[in-house]
Amino acid sequence: MQYERRNRNRFPFVQEELDGELNLHIDDHAVGICELEDVSPFGLGLMLDSDVANGKLVSLSYHHDNIDIAVTGIIVWSLPAEPGHTTGCRVGIYFQDSDMNSNVEFFNAITS
Repeated sequence: MQYERRNRNRFPFVQEELDGELNLHIDDHAVGICELEDVSPFGLGLMLDSDVANGKLVSLSYHHDNIDIAVTGIIVWSLPAEPGHTTGCRVGIYFQDSDMNSNVEFFNAITS
């Protein structure tokens, strides 16, 4: 049995592609996002194209039409890529509590 790491409900992301551009930066370096798996106003799950360690601070930005919003967070869990993926990892990112308004705006922008 796998331990559930989430402490809030997340919503599976069912669109094939985002309408806009989602970017992830760790230590001021861009990290490739392969897939957005789920999202909530408190965090999200991603499949990345490279391995990333737990505890890393991250910044995420989303750009679409006149929407340009950024949030910060921390990687709270990381797992090796699933079979079929040769590199990368799945990560869970928890958004910083200090700016819940931005977190909710970010969630709304991605899911609308």
